[in-house]
Amino acid sequence: MKVQLFISALTLTLISMISHQKLGLYSQKSLQILKTKKVKVVIWTTTAWSLPANTAIAYRGDEKYSVVFNPRCHLDNRVYYVVASKLVSQFELALNHGLSTVTEFDAQNFEKLSYQHPWFPDRIHIFFQSVHVTMDKGTGLVHIAPAHGPDDFLLALKHNLPIECYVNDEGNFDSRLESLNGLPALTGGNTGVMLKLKEKILKKEKYIHSYPYDWRTKKPVLIKTSMQWFMNTQKLKEMAAEALSNISIYPKNVQNAMLNQVMSRPYWCISRQRVWGVPIPVIYDKDSGEPIINKEIIDKLCELVEEKGGIDDWWNLPVSALTQKDEADTLYVKGKDIFDIWFDSGISWHLLDGKIADLYLEGIDQFTGWFQSSLLLSLAVRGCAPYKSLFVHGFVVDGENKKNVKVFRKCCESK
Repeated sequence: MKVQLFISALTLTLISMISHQKLGLYSQKSLQILKTKKVKVVIWTTTAWSLPANTAIAYRGDEKYSVVFNPRCHLDNRVYYVVASKLVSQFELALNHGLSTVTEFDAQNFEKLSYQHPWFPDRIHIFFQSVHVTMDKGTGLVHIAPAHGPDDFLLALKHNLPIECYVNDEGNFDSRLESLNGLPALTGGNTGVMLKLKEKILKKEKYIHSYPYDWRTKKPVLIKTSMQWFMNTQKLKEMAAEALSNISIYPKNVQNAMLNQVMSRPYWCISRQRVWGVPIPVIYDKDSGEPIINKEIIDKLCELVEEKGGIDDWWNLPVSALTQKDEADTLYVKGKDIFDIWFDSGISWHLLDGKIADLYLEGIDQFTGWFQSSLLLSLAVRGCAPYKSLFVHGFVVDGENKKNVKVFRKCCESK
């Protein structure tokens, strides 16, 4: 259960839009009202804590939007709101009173508008069209915080929007937001944001909806951006397509599955944040946080692995022991990221001392796993595929035709 908010924090002026509209849509009285009054855009959110990170508002390009007001308010005190025309009735229910419409306009007119940031009044942002905006609830206008949502992040990449994140890796607000510094975003920080924006909140109520929870701790998950390492698979796609054309894949009815998966893959995030695994051997400048990739450090780590038969020295030794420089402990810090496990298994071909395997055998799910990671890494390192053939086996299923998997501790009795 979360608290849902209708926020009228986003002030804009419609003068530029009106000048481009057909005047027949407006009475002269309406024109004068909208030219002299502030108009508010209403957004709906269940994550109040993410509002400081707002960098845009998204709208649905094929919908119409309305400018509405409370007719019971005196003309001098009226506030005008913009919501999707299809959702005006829901907005009336939220406010618990009727609304009158000044005018209705096409969504494309948002391209001419800008708005004032709810948390930082000196910042002015603009609107963007997005297909992830729906008309089933809310206001038809979506608050965009690229640091805290996948749809928001993709929209930011598309339009080169800034990605502001004020929440650290512990889930607390950082010192850049003085009034929220140190507060957990999902609890005290959420309350703190609502307290500061209380004059701009039109409606607050409890709302039950789906929300991601960690499957181990059973606690809610906070979505935020983080620094990661990526492999540019775009440069390997043509090589992969050519290599797959010379690989025999059995059975025949799955031959195209791997190619489709590889060609549609946008990138590969090869870093993970876990307490176990193979470390990514990178050190970071303590002050700037800039990564430093040093061949001497990697060679030294490889030497220690050969001597002791394990990777524990990366975690146990000080930076000075890896760099051979005494002052390194005060200047640098070791990275804590590990490699994606598919990166680990994807270089297993290295054990064959340069030979190409005759056959890789696994389930169909490995077209996005071991089969694919092995192919991409082999192409990147040595320019050829790691195998000549792939055989895709089936799965053992239970009486309900469900796959038997170890995570559910299911198995079939042998007879």
